[in-house]
Amino acid sequence: MTAQQTLQPWRQILQLAQQAAQQARFDNLLRLADDILATYANDGDALLHLASLLHGFGFLTRADQCLERVRTLLPNDLRPIAQLASLATDMGNHEESVGLYRLLLQYLPDNPVVRRNMLCSLEYAPQATVQGRVRQAQEWGEWAMERAGGLRLTLPRFHVQQEI
Repeated sequence: MTAQQTLQPWRQILQLAQQAAQQARFDNLLRLADDILATYANDGDALLHLASLLHGFGFLTRADQCLERVRTLLPNDLRPIAQLASLATDMGNHEESVGLYRLLLQYLPDNPVVRRNMLCSLEYAPQATVQGRVRQAQEWGEWAMERAGGLRLTLPRFHVQQEI
């Protein structure tokens, strides 16, 4: 039995959908996506992977629908929340994005990607003040320095050219 044969059936359909997307055959991509949605509507992993593919190729509303379904299926799973936060940023829903990143930070306070994305999403959030952005950046800097073992003073390095 080959590795291809051991894949879950939805993964085989997803691979075909990805190939269609890469060849700009978006009608086939959407047809295969609909097949996955119809057949594997209760498989959170299938829908997470499908949402990622749809998001990557600009089908944001369909990706959102998949992720909301996963959130219902797997209410204690943080993966759909992380994907929804990224998707909200790409859809221009910056307040929603900030809220989702704040929620993720409650569960993943030491995750550097979540912290970075939270800080970046504030740049586009209309409700964020300059003072709030600066405060968040300072908190991120303090967190990063703490993780690195504190402030380390180093002497500047000078490049000395040697004459030939």
